[in-house]
Amino acid sequence: MEKRWLEDKAYVERCFAGKELFGDSFAPQDIERWYELESHAYAQMSGSGKTTKEIANYGYHEMNKHYGYRYLPDIRYERVLGFGSGYGDDMLPVLDRCGEVFIIEPGDVFWEHHLGEKNVSYHKPKPSGDMPFEDSAFDLILCFSALHHVANVSKIISEFARVLRKDGWLIIREPTTSMGDWFAERPGTTSCERGIPADIMNGFILGNGLTIRKQTPCDFAPWNRLVSSFGISCYSSRFATRVDAVFSRIFSFNRAYYAKNVFRKFRPGARFYVCAKDA
Repeated sequence: MEKRWLEDKAYVERCFAGKELFGDSFAPQDIERWYELESHAYAQMSGSGKTTKEIANYGYHEMNKHYGYRYLPDIRYERVLGFGSGYGDDMLPVLDRCGEVFIIEPGDVFWEHHLGEKNVSYHKPKPSGDMPFEDSAFDLILCFSALHHVANVSKIISEFARVLRKDGWLIIREPTTSMGDWFAERPGTTSCERGIPADIMNGFILGNGLTIRKQTPCDFAPWNRLVSSFGISCYSSRFATRVDAVFSRIFSFNRAYYAKNVFRKFRPGARFYVCAKDA
């Protein structure tokens, strides 16, 4: 993060307390700077040169199915939007029920324009958050761990609500913690990413006329680290994902956004939202 963004200590403290979302109220020029810093950071961090043959290595299929996809109605979705979906591998569990596929993705290293036998229409996001689609354009919108890379999250949620048709569905998965101390080095993170406090996300969703059908804490970090130490991708394992659900439920009382001590880190680090547009 830019140091000047952290100079207002009172504002940062309110954000660390989970009372405000850092960056969401930034001026347009700062939102553009944030976008510039983040737009290719994830692609660079994850490495380029991945091919479609490696899609099977996507490590969150069981997590997405357990916490998200199983709550969708078993219907066909004629137009589907993935926000920050990269290659689109997060859509694979429902791809056979999808018609046209659209992806908003800043990293053009991911733009392969096809997913299985389906063509994919890619679009660059705009720093403003405006999306190049008409109202009520999509039956299903998927957004897995992309919003925490965005400054103006509230704007994106409002656009989701605008382009989602009546009776359409939206699945969001996002970290709900600060993702570390913004004043210190944070290995394994991009420059500006930070989690979105659950209460703030709830406000963004409900405030835009969407209904939260299912909301579930997930990603209990101590369990993830233990499983990963054995070379297992925690959230591509059905068993590990179900154990994660148990731990996340047990420790869901601990909703600290910024962990000031070790105990505070024993908490679910993310949340799934399965939402519908009822009107």
